[in-house]
Amino acid sequence: MLTHLIRSKGPLNIVRRGRAIVSCVGLTADRMARSLAAFVDLLAAYDACATFPVTALTLRRRPAVLRSLLQGPARVELAVHGYRHSDMSLLAPSAQAAELTAAASIFHRERIPFTGFRAPYLRWNASLLTALRGAGYAYDSSQSILWPVLDRGWPVGGPPGDSDSHARADLQRLLEFCRPHPAETFPSLPFWADGILEIPVSFPDDEMLIERLRISDPARIAAIWIASLEQCHARGELFVLQLHPERLPLCAEALAAVLERARGLRPAVWLATLGDVAAWWQAHGNAAARTDRWPNAAGSALAVTGDIDALTAWDYVWRFLGA
Repeated sequence: MLTHLIRSKGPLNIVRRGRAIVSCVGLTADRMARSLAAFVDLLAAYDACATFPVTALTLRRRPAVLRSLLQGPARVELAVHGYRHSDMSLLAPSAQAAELTAAASIFHRERIPFTGFRAPYLRWNASLLTALRGAGYAYDSSQSILWPVLDRGWPVGGPPGDSDSHARADLQRLLEFCRPHPAETFPSLPFWADGILEIPVSFPDDEMLIERLRISDPARIAAIWIASLEQCHARGELFVLQLHPERLPLCAEALAAVLERARGLRPAVWLATLGDVAAWWQAHGNAAARTDRWPNAAGSALAVTGDIDALTAWDYVWRFLGA
């Protein structure tokens, strides 16, 4: 586990991430419960919805917190984010299938409906898609797409300050780890992969901006996400925004700005869950080729997502120990 973290984040980022976990998540679930409630309230203010992929062990430990999301003022979908937060691409096919089965059993036991999956670390391979198809999942949302918008977050030439080279090295490490497709050459649309509908998630996400590039100004984060949304809208495609709920206190202003801009774009932007997108795409065949690609003559689509890896700092400790 430690080797994996060093590979994905780097040693300095592990220390930084540890401090952030304690400050943003806390030792009990109370802080995350408040962030999740604030997240849902913000969505409701814009008549928006969201998909929260959840690790099954987190659901097993605190089902009431997660079940409450389904009863809040905004429409929320929960998806599977693995049994534990493991790199599924490193597992043998039989182990991948076992993880999916174990995760599904917890969701079923807690009576939480689900149709989709997102791989931890956004790391997947062909055998995982085969396992997802065999387990009856309707969609996966693990392939990332990188929009060319990072110059919106700082002056031309890179982030200000002495941390420029470190930030760029951290960014490069993340890109090599997650292998996003460039948006310039890859449509941000659902596509079929080995019998599973793949719904791409957009970069830059909150982790890339805050942890890797050290951007903490909400206005800069908003500018980057809005630029991605506008490019996506101009192409009639789908913008899947990723914001981990524990970072909502840092990103609420940016998320509100994105939703406000989405509400103002014409043709209209369809605000949907990943499950909505999957159901529409499956019902309409090759929707990418249709003139009515999205419902109600919408010009593009926006799906807000937020991976729930853990609800307390102790969840991260258990994850580190392999539990």
